[in-house]
Amino acid sequence: METVNICKNYFDLLQEINQQHGIQGKSIYLHRASGGRVYYINCLDNRKVLKLYYPMHTEAAIQSTRIITYLDNCEFPIVKIIPPLSGEKFITLNIPEGNCIGVLFDFAKGSCIGFLHRWRDNKKPLIHPKAKEFGKQVGLMHRLMDGYNEVIINKGKERYIDDLIWLLRRDGHDKMKICDIEDYGNELWEMVKKLPTGFCHGDMHTGNTVYHHSQFTWMDFDRAAISHPIIDIAWLTDGSDFNSFDDNALERSRSLFDKLYEGYSMERSLTQSEISAVFHCTAIIHYDLLASITIKNNDDISRTLLDEQHNWLMRWRELCNKM
Repeated sequence: METVNICKNYFDLLQEINQQHGIQGKSIYLHRASGGRVYYINCLDNRKVLKLYYPMHTEAAIQSTRIITYLDNCEFPIVKIIPPLSGEKFITLNIPEGNCIGVLFDFAKGSCIGFLHRWRDNKKPLIHPKAKEFGKQVGLMHRLMDGYNEVIINKGKERYIDDLIWLLRRDGHDKMKICDIEDYGNELWEMVKKLPTGFCHGDMHTGNTVYHHSQFTWMDFDRAAISHPIIDIAWLTDGSDFNSFDDNALERSRSLFDKLYEGYSMERSLTQSEISAVFHCTAIIHYDLLASITIKNNDDISRTLLDEQHNWLMRWRELCNKM
C-alpha cells in the first residue's frame, strides 16, 4: 500500500482524507492525543472520526479493523468503519512520528451511561436500569468472538503485571513498595492463569459505548487481545475509585456484578472460579491501566501516584482476601 506524506497542516490532512475516502469534509480539528491522535471531521450533514495510530500500535490498529468488521457482519451494534476507495479498511500516512495507520469512522451518536450512582443512605447503590441490558450485550460480544477465526494478539502477565513493575523500577521508586506491588501481582496472576482464556475487549468501560435508539454502540477495540474474559467483567463491575480507597467499594462492585451478570448469563456463562476471581481482577486493571497510560504518554509515575496506588492495592488485597 502506498504511504502518503502528511505534514502538520490540518488542511493537507483533510484534503488527503477527502481524496482517499471520497468524502466532502469541510473542517477538521484535533479531539485528543494519547497513544495516537483522534480528529473530528465535519461534513455538510454529519461528523466523522479519524483515528491515527502511532507506529508502535500498527498491529493492534489493523487487528481492530478486522474485529470491528467481523462483529459488524454478525450484526452486532458497533461503530462503522468508512473504508477508503482502495477497498481496504485503513490508509497509511506519514506523520512526524513515522508511518501510521489511519482509520475513518462514522460518528456514533448517543450518550455514555454510568451504571453505578451514589448510594441512598450510604447503604444501597443505585444501579442504572440498563445495566442488565448492557451485560447481555457484553455476553453476546464474547460469545460471537468465540467464533472468530483470525489470529488475535495474546496478552499475558508480562503486559498485565510486569510492565508496571518495570516502570516503577525504571523511575527509582521505593523498593519496599515495589516489592509489595510485585508480590501482589504475582499472587493475582497465579489465580488468573488457571481461568478460561478467550477474547478480551481490553478497555471495557462504559465510556467506550454510547446509548442511542434503545441500543449500545461499541467502539475502541485497540486493546483487544486473547486473555481472560473475566478481566472485561472486572472492568464493568468496578465500583471503586481508582485513586482513593473506601471500604464500601467491594459491596458496590458486588451489587453491580449481580445486575450485569443477570444479562451476561443470558448469552454466555462464567465458571464459578471466574465469578470468585472477578473482584481480584479489579486490581489487575490498576496494574494494566497505570502502565498503559504511562507508556502512552511517555511519562514517569509520580511518587504521589505510587503512594496512592500502593495504599489502594494493599487495602484491596486485604478486603478481597477477607471475602
